[in-house]
Amino acid sequence: MSKVKNRIVTSKYNKYTFFPLNAYHQWSKPSNMFFLLTLVLLAIPQISPFNPYTYLLAFCLVTGTSMIKDGVEDYRKHKQDDIINHKRSNIVEFSDGSFSLREINVEDLEVGNFVVIEDSTDIPADVIILRSKIMSKRGYVCKDFCYIDSSNLDGESNLKKKTAHYDVKCDKTRKNNDDIFKMFPICDCDKFFIQNVHSSQVIDTGDLFTKFDCRLKVKDEIVLCNEKNALLKGMKLKNTKSALAYVVAVGRDTKMGKSNVTTRKGHSLFEGEVSKLVYVIFMLYFLLLFVSSILGSLFLRKSTIEYLYLDKYLSSDALKQTGTNYILFSYLIPLSLFVTLEVSRMFHSAYVSNDSSLRKNGVSSVCNNSNVTEDLGMVEFLLCDKTGTLTKNNMVFKNVHISGQNRLEIQYTCLRKKYNQLFKERLEEDIKTMFIVALLCCNGVDFVNNSYEGVSQDEISILEGFRLNGIRLLEREEKFVILDVYGERVVVDIELTLDFTSSRQRMSMVVKIGDVYYLFTKGSDSKLLGKKHIKMPESQSTILYKLIEENSKYRTLIVGYKEMDNETVRIFKERFANITLENRYQQEEDIFNEYERDLVYLGTTFIEDELENEVESTLVALKNAGIRVWMITGDKKETAMSCAIDCGIIDSVDDTRVLIVEGDQFDNVDDDITRFESVVVYRATPHMKGKIAKKFRELKRNTLAVGDGNNDVPMLQTANIGVGILGKEGNQAGLCGDFAIPGFYCLRRLILVHGRYNFIRFSKVTLNAFYKNIYLITIQFLYGFYTGFSGKPVYNNYFLNYYNVFFTSLVPATIALFDKDIPEDEAFSKPTKYKRVRGYFSKKILALGTLYAIFEGSLVFFLVTGVFFIKDLVSYNGKLGGYSAMDNLFSIVVFSSVLLKQIRLVSFVTVYTHIAIVLSIVLCFVSLFLFQDTDFQGSMWILTSIPSFYFLFMMLFLVNYIIDIVLSKLFIMFLNLM
Repeated sequence: MSKVKNRIVTSKYNKYTFFPLNAYHQWSKPSNMFFLLTLVLLAIPQISPFNPYTYLLAFCLVTGTSMIKDGVEDYRKHKQDDIINHKRSNIVEFSDGSFSLREINVEDLEVGNFVVIEDSTDIPADVIILRSKIMSKRGYVCKDFCYIDSSNLDGESNLKKKTAHYDVKCDKTRKNNDDIFKMFPICDCDKFFIQNVHSSQVIDTGDLFTKFDCRLKVKDEIVLCNEKNALLKGMKLKNTKSALAYVVAVGRDTKMGKSNVTTRKGHSLFEGEVSKLVYVIFMLYFLLLFVSSILGSLFLRKSTIEYLYLDKYLSSDALKQTGTNYILFSYLIPLSLFVTLEVSRMFHSAYVSNDSSLRKNGVSSVCNNSNVTEDLGMVEFLLCDKTGTLTKNNMVFKNVHISGQNRLEIQYTCLRKKYNQLFKERLEEDIKTMFIVALLCCNGVDFVNNSYEGVSQDEISILEGFRLNGIRLLEREEKFVILDVYGERVVVDIELTLDFTSSRQRMSMVVKIGDVYYLFTKGSDSKLLGKKHIKMPESQSTILYKLIEENSKYRTLIVGYKEMDNETVRIFKERFANITLENRYQQEEDIFNEYERDLVYLGTTFIEDELENEVESTLVALKNAGIRVWMITGDKKETAMSCAIDCGIIDSVDDTRVLIVEGDQFDNVDDDITRFESVVVYRATPHMKGKIAKKFRELKRNTLAVGDGNNDVPMLQTANIGVGILGKEGNQAGLCGDFAIPGFYCLRRLILVHGRYNFIRFSKVTLNAFYKNIYLITIQFLYGFYTGFSGKPVYNNYFLNYYNVFFTSLVPATIALFDKDIPEDEAFSKPTKYKRVRGYFSKKILALGTLYAIFEGSLVFFLVTGVFFIKDLVSYNGKLGGYSAMDNLFSIVVFSSVLLKQIRLVSFVTVYTHIAIVLSIVLCFVSLFLFQDTDFQGSMWILTSIPSFYFLFMMLFLVNYIIDIVLSKLFIMFLNLM
């Protein structure tokens, strides 16, 4: 079995596979496959009505444009991959009694390497930390821990502490005069690991970054390592001079490789609607082909007409005619539409990135998935997170409630020093001090470079509040914490810890203070109150519930404790040590659940999370635009309701148009969830957020999800459109979303302006593409009744081949790129206009457009053929126009009426619009005048020399123009009624 490479590959192709693979991908698309088959039939002389080379050029231009686009995007990915793969990494090797340090590319790392990671550099693979060097007053000191920034993986921007599982006493730093070791001084402990760590086995724990199990063989001993000892690929070493680590997984075997957290590149809802329309057009196409084949065969069977050059068998001629009509009617399918849409999406994504109104503090918005830019114009439901999305995630420690009191206290008043003697008596006799010590110990915060670093903003805000009152966490190690309480230093031994999880919603820790063991538990009120965890008198419970309800806008944390005897702690630790790797996390929770009973209530913290700027105005505008807002949060009901009212999501809890439901009860809601104006889902887990988004996708309702943290990623990746906010919880939501914005307020402009413009642009271009082709083929089909459906084209050969690619595609391209139906300020300030956007692309509009194209094509056909059959056009020298004059006239009339229609679709004229119009006219007439079939050379010059031609052309042009104006007015009236 070949070794797994540590190379990151996000590109699809290389220089050898690009052309064959991309050509396969291009030609495997149903539309391109159809065009390829048409090209093959054109190459058969007995079937083709004209030379295949012009169609070949058109086909190559369309597929070539797509290939160039794919090539450019893939080349960029190659460059991005190379930047990462060619980063340098240092590995330490030991042979013949001496060390050597070798610099290699990250892509060349292998399992079993000892890698040296420097400060502020990315972790190159999944590794187990062995030792580190930390700066101290005595210089660099060898430690068994390091600090990492994991925001690129889990969205949490605060530093985390990782510790080495296997501790070795470090005696001294070994002297080494080699310059390569100046950046990493070698210690005795480093030598021990390099010589004695032999192998590793990573246990599969899925793609969750919070779970990691590994067996490490040190000497002859198997050491069990977990997520606390693992540095994962994508993390970054911080506040640590360097770290020595052992590589246990590389490449696709890493957590990052398994998670595959890149934004999905799915198809948009709009593209799905276009695909349905294409299928309808295909049905129409095959209907026309079937009818023409039947009528053509019947025409051949007429015994009253003498035919020239018929085959012996009529079926052979009928088959040839069918093949010819297959080619002619293939122009019903818009060859250039798909390329126009793809290229336009690239520009639309660039518009988002370069929009100065979508920037905040120098951070620009980003479009990660250009495939959904037009779906922003048809959003029906908005699913949003609360903390960090609607609120600033800037926690402020406001109030506390201490056991035995009947009111709240402001935190600085409560924490003011009132006692001169602390810890002189039994700690449990002083509830307030016990409350302070429990909060100082029971958290995941480290004190790094004179600042607090941790996952939870709530915990950091509490410790910052303590620090302002002379209460500090000085140092945290795996086995102890050092506290400074009103100037008195206290060392607390840590026996066992179970960190906070979203399912448990609490954290517990067994500590030893002096000779006494305590179990501290801190968590949400829904998990600790009323569930046999916290015990308190009923009167105290009533007061606490009332205080929580009256201060529902605050986030609350309940703190409890109980004293434990030596024997209980011994059994507890023994059971915990005997946990197996299989289902380890559930076993840990089950054991702690048994001991987290009958805790003594100490107090409650009340923390305020301020609203983001312009949240209320943004949500009100989106609601006025007809978008229904769902707030999905892990907070308790009261906090969620208070935030929803403050944001303008709901007016009151009594509104019958509003649904308020707990996350666990969402599946039990029998009502049609789409009928509610607003919904608040509280106590929702990350899995539930994704489940709700999936429900909307199943209902085929266009849903936009917005969030800022790792817990929002399932929702962002499941919704039709995911928008990640680049905030305090890191960049993971931004990486996983289709869009990344620096603030919630950007959502208003993203939807009401960019979404509106993109959807209307694509609607106009798509409808026009099908209109002009149906118009074109209607005339060709009707002409078949005069030619026995022999496959004789009614248009100029070159005109027919370049009709879609050049002559009628340039103006639509400018519409797709630059068109604006109303000014930006009006679209932004009048959100009610967004409601009408969907009317531009509906089944009724499509049906009306199809009927209009058939009517216009029929009218033009009968007017032109009426003139030619009653009295042909005659030149000044007596020559009849005949077939060549008719096919050129049809070509000019169709082009002119289509171009006129396209010009009328333009709402925002730019210099590119003028260029496109002029270029379309020049290309068309150059083609008609200079490129003709051999038998009809100069026929266009003859046609333009006939005076009656101008009268006929102007008559047809005016008729088309008047009908177009009348029907456009009726269309606008119909749109207003809708």
